[in-house]
Amino acid sequence: VYEFSIYYDGLKSIFAVSPSSGRLMLKSIKPVAVAPPQAAYQEQAVALDRSELPVAKEQARIAYSSVQPAIYKKADSGYTEVPVFFATDRKKSRRSGDPGERFTGKRGDSITYGMTRVSIPKDHMPGELEAPSIWHLELKEDPEKHVVLLGVTVLDKWSYYDKLSEMIGKSKGKNALLFVHGYNVSFEDAARRTAQMAFDLRFDGAPVFYSWPSKATLLGYPDD
Repeated sequence: VYEFSIYYDGLKSIFAVSPSSGRLMLKSIKPVAVAPPQAAYQEQAVALDRSELPVAKEQARIAYSSVQPAIYKKADSGYTEVPVFFATDRKKSRRSGDPGERFTGKRGDSITYGMTRVSIPKDHMPGELEAPSIWHLELKEDPEKHVVLLGVTVLDKWSYYDKLSEMIGKSKGKNALLFVHGYNVSFEDAARRTAQMAFDLRFDGAPVFYSWPSKATLLGYPDD
C-alpha cells in the first residue's frame, strides 16, 4: 500500500493507495502547525497516477469540511450557520425586513451591538465569498449555494458582552477573532467576510467584526 499526504489549510490528510486495485482511501486527518515546503509532498505523490490527484484533493476538501468547531450549527438542508458578533457606529436603517439593509452608510449617534447569522454552503471553497452570479442564472441568494447574511439581532451592551464572554469561554484557547474592514465594504459584506474567514480557518472562538460607516461604493472613497 502506497501512502502520501496532502496539506490543506492547516490540516494534514493521509491517503493510502492500493497498487493492485488502485483504490484510494483517506486514512486520517489532523491539524498541523506548519506544512512542509511544497516540494516535500509533491515528490511523495509522483508515484501516484496523476488522474487520481483530483480525487485525492477532493477527498481532502471533504474531510477538511467535516472538521468544525462546536459553535457552528450544521443545517439539515446543506449549509452551515456561523454566528458572528458585531459592533458598529453606522446609522440604523428604517428598513428592518432585509438583514443586509439594517444599517446605512451614514454615521450614527452611538455604537450598536449585536449578533449576525451567516450561512456557509456545503460546497464552499476556502477563500471564496460565494454570491449569486448572472452567469449561472442566479438572481436570488440561496444559503445552500452562497454565503448569505441570514439574520441580524441587536443586543443591549451588557447582554452582548455576556454572550461574547460565554462563547470565548467555551473555546479551547479562550480566543476571539476581530475583523475591521476597509474601503467600499457594506455591513452585510463585513458580516459575510468575517464568517467566511472564521469558517475557513476553522477558528475555535468568537468571530467579531467592527463595521464603520463605509459608503460601500467605488465612488465613495473620499467619504470613506
